[in-house]
Amino acid sequence: MKRVLSLVLALVMVFGSIMPAFAETTTTTPGEELKGYGLIDGTDKGLEEDKPLTRAEMAVILAKMYGKAEEAKAYALPSSFTDVDKDAWYAPWVAYAQAQKWMV
Repeated sequence: MKRVLSLVLALVMVFGSIMPAFAETTTTTPGEELKGYGLIDGTDKGLEEDKPLTRAEMAVILAKMYGKAEEAKAYALPSSFTDVDKDAWYAPWVAYAQAQKWMV
């Protein structure tokens, strides 16, 4: 009985150490994960994950996360942020995020 138990335990240890070798390894980056969820698009230079997020990029991500992308993109009122040009592509996104109190 002890031999059988010893053999079973030895097999469990051997197979337990082999199984992780067959596990799938993930090579996607956090940016690629967000892109896969449709939350970011990147630029003509790619995802540029080494750069910090801007307020404009965060406004877009938040609007997409909340399912309000179309509403934010078409938002007509300006933001009170003095560094947001009213003609910039991101102006409606930032203004919408500010109106929703996602940014202050």
